[in-house]
Amino acid sequence: MKFTLALFAAASAEVNTILSKPDVPNSFEDQRDTLREHVNHTLETWYSDCPSIARWTAKLNDMVDKLDKAYNKCGVPYTEWTRKRRQADESEAAPESEVEGRLSKKDKAKATAQIRTVVKRIKSRNLEGCTRNRMLARAERIVGQMVEEDGTGQCVPSA
Repeated sequence: MKFTLALFAAASAEVNTILSKPDVPNSFEDQRDTLREHVNHTLETWYSDCPSIARWTAKLNDMVDKLDKAYNKCGVPYTEWTRKRRQADESEAAPESEVEGRLSKKDKAKATAQIRTVVKRIKSRNLEGCTRNRMLARAERIVGQMVEEDGTGQCVPSA
């Protein structure tokens, strides 16, 4: 009985440690690195059989590099943040899906759309003062091409 109680207390403390992350938004560098990893994972997982994979990989990674360049030129750190997803009481355990990463690794359509969403978030948080920032339009165009080519059946694995 005491062992079970001790085990429960340890597990509860671990969940609280996971949930009580610092109350600061992700830095631009973290967001940039996460976006690059997500782009590469999405392309390798679901679009590796598409004829345009090399072009999309180059363009999307180039876009991430340009986001970095724009941030270094005219970007600002994001300071007007609020806690939206983790407002649960510290004693309550969050569902496992909330504790895991927010970017989809299992749903092709969602993962593809999240490329757009992350670029939009970075632009609105960190690059709002940049006057000639066209990264969101670029992400929209490339993701649109990916969805279109996949929808026409061109991304079929070769047998």
